[in-house]
Amino acid sequence: RYSLPEKGWQVPVDWRATPYGAGCFYVGSKDHDSSESGLLKAGTVLRRGRLGVNLIPFASVPDIDAFCLGNTDHQPTNNSNNANVPSSKEQQDNDYLARRDYVKDYLWGFYLNADEQGYPFESDDDRFFGMWVPGNGLNHNEEPNMVYRPVYGRNDGNNDNDDVDQGPKLIGIDLVALRDISPNEELLDDYRRHGKAPTWLKEFAVQHNVSLVFADCNDFVAE
Repeated sequence: RYSLPEKGWQVPVDWRATPYGAGCFYVGSKDHDSSESGLLKAGTVLRRGRLGVNLIPFASVPDIDAFCLGNTDHQPTNNSNNANVPSSKEQQDNDYLARRDYVKDYLWGFYLNADEQGYPFESDDDRFFGMWVPGNGLNHNEEPNMVYRPVYGRNDGNNDNDDVDQGPKLIGIDLVALRDISPNEELLDDYRRHGKAPTWLKEFAVQHNVSLVFADCNDFVAE
């Protein structure tokens, strides 16, 4: 079981029941990024995502299949003491379906060139597709209080490095407070900012008969 800092979280959070399933909540803190009352300041980094650490990129259905088959270094936490023991065909099938459902719930798209609110410019479709491991668990709301920011530079694997060199290579994505956030307030994402699913993701959704968080792949996000 990994701690919040090991997962990239820079602020204390927990997950609670909401009318829409589990949601992620800011617990409150009195550090340099918050006031004496625990109010989290706009611009505070909530979680750091780094490629090769806690962020998995996907560019095709084979990429997803590799993850679902367990052929990557990044998998949801396995608490079994027999993780290296060969499993039965039934167990392998169950593991595949569990990972597929994980993808269904947590794979998202991020526009690398977006406005300050995280909404894409109309003529730009330069997107990152991927998944945090473990996922953030952010529910959808058309008035979000967080935004994604790209991080460029060298990929040195240091999840706590604030002073990365700026350069053309994407090394990660930060989850940032869009406005001040109060203690015990839920962190909310506007799924419309993910855009519509590309053709290959739609093919995956149809093949497996699943919904995705993209507006054209479910009935709860307005296009």
